[in-house]
Amino acid sequence: MDWGWLEGLHPEDRDLCIKTYTLSFKTREKFQMEYRLKRADNEYRWVLDTGIPRFTPRGNFAGYIGSAIDITERKLAEVALAASQQATQKQLEEMELLNRLKDEFLSTVSHELRTPLTNMKMAIQMLGIALNQEPCSILAVAVSESELSKANRYFQILNNECDREINLINNFLDLQRLDSNTEPLVMETMEVNSWLTKVVNLFQARHYICDHNLSLNISPNLPNLICDPFSLERILIELLNNACKFSPPGSKININAQESLDCIQFQVENFGVEIPAAEFSRIFDKFYRIPSNDPWKQGGTGLGLALVKKLIIYLGGTIFVESKYDSTCFTVQLPLTQQED
Repeated sequence: MDWGWLEGLHPEDRDLCIKTYTLSFKTREKFQMEYRLKRADNEYRWVLDTGIPRFTPRGNFAGYIGSAIDITERKLAEVALAASQQATQKQLEEMELLNRLKDEFLSTVSHELRTPLTNMKMAIQMLGIALNQEPCSILAVAVSESELSKANRYFQILNNECDREINLINNFLDLQRLDSNTEPLVMETMEVNSWLTKVVNLFQARHYICDHNLSLNISPNLPNLICDPFSLERILIELLNNACKFSPPGSKININAQESLDCIQFQVENFGVEIPAAEFSRIFDKFYRIPSNDPWKQGGTGLGLALVKKLIIYLGGTIFVESKYDSTCFTVQLPLTQQED
């Protein structure tokens, strides 16, 4: 009766309840408030109290009619949810911090690895020049033809392994930049025929030990492509590297370019090895290599195709693979017009 209903309220909720009730009573408006109310067993329960003003037929205010509903379970669920969200947010912040620290660590380590490798590569190149020009002075003794052949073979091993390490670090760093969206795109209008011819010729010049028959097939009158030429060159060079690795020496490799709907389609096809259909979903994963699919023991890190797919997605394109009848074909499709962000 009267203000007796306040006796069961939790002391911390009394002032708010009195203020809400008094203001609503003066304005004759509906009110709703939540507070803790002592039950008969002296346990405080959360209550949702709703009051609606009543008026006589003549319009005179006659008080309130309403309800007080126990919402303790709901409040406990809200508290648990808030705590869970707070814990999740804290975990996300910790993960962001760890990712930043990881990126900084990888950048530092990669730099420290790249610097000595660059010096090694330079020294190996100088050694190659010296071996070709002054073999006797390099070995400091008169050498037989077989000994010189061994020296040249050791030089090739050094050179190839150094290139592999440099390529590994470059691919790894590029993947890190793409994952963190810090790799800028430099878009240019490209004339596909001349650009692709130049890239294939450059590949042949740099990879003279790739003993394969490269066949370039470009459809006439291809439209210009708006793209980042550096990223697209990385994609095609990596696909050509892959084709050379996993096809028998002397076999044919087809490089095709044609228009397909609103896209330019590039294809790199090699012969001699098939990829099992069950492996299609995994060949673009980082560090994944198909078991027992390297008959020429070329080796590899499993980063090349992962980088290819990342770059293609970054360019707004798609890639898919087909492998049957003793051949494998990678198809890259890039839109002719770039979508604005």
